[in-house]
Amino acid sequence: MQIPDIKKQLTIMSVLAHYGIKPDKNDHIKCPFHEDDKPSCKIYTETNTYNCFGCGKTGDVIQFIQDKENCDKHTALKKAAELAGENTEVMGISSGKASVKEAENFAELFKMQKEGLPRSPKAQEYLRNRCLEQLQEVGYNSGVNWKKLKQCITFPLKDKNGNIVSLYGRRITESGGHGYFGDTAPPFRSY
Repeated sequence: MQIPDIKKQLTIMSVLAHYGIKPDKNDHIKCPFHEDDKPSCKIYTETNTYNCFGCGKTGDVIQFIQDKENCDKHTALKKAAELAGENTEVMGISSGKASVKEAENFAELFKMQKEGLPRSPKAQEYLRNRCLEQLQEVGYNSGVNWKKLKQCITFPLKDKNGNIVSLYGRRITESGGHGYFGDTAPPFRSY
């Protein structure tokens, strides 16, 4: 399941209900992110977003979960998938703990991708253009050793013990293999 699929299936109202928050008749709530004596956070049901006019917090259902749980995006995505009623893998991220074997596979895959980065002028140019060339934990997947996240810059996602439990990627070429994505780049994908 991709991030856009989660956003389609999970409404802001169901996220609010999960946290026991009920909007008033004008779709306002007391903001859960700061001391709020009157409802200053507007809920936009048509776009499944929120905006607090008091503290400035704004975002979609995933950002709301991230703000409410005070967690990273990876954890918020897993929680969003659970709330959307998915008990299967979300973009390859298991809703439970990754097994040792899975973690070893991701670690080995990322090691190969990290070693492949210097062999790809396109990937190096992509990182240079975005001022990311100094990152230590970045790789490139040409698709030779792994069919997922093909033609992507890859980043490891780790658990609290430092084990790589999945990979996050950004495609750097169009599906036809020519040109770079500009503002039309697809969302990041994880496996």
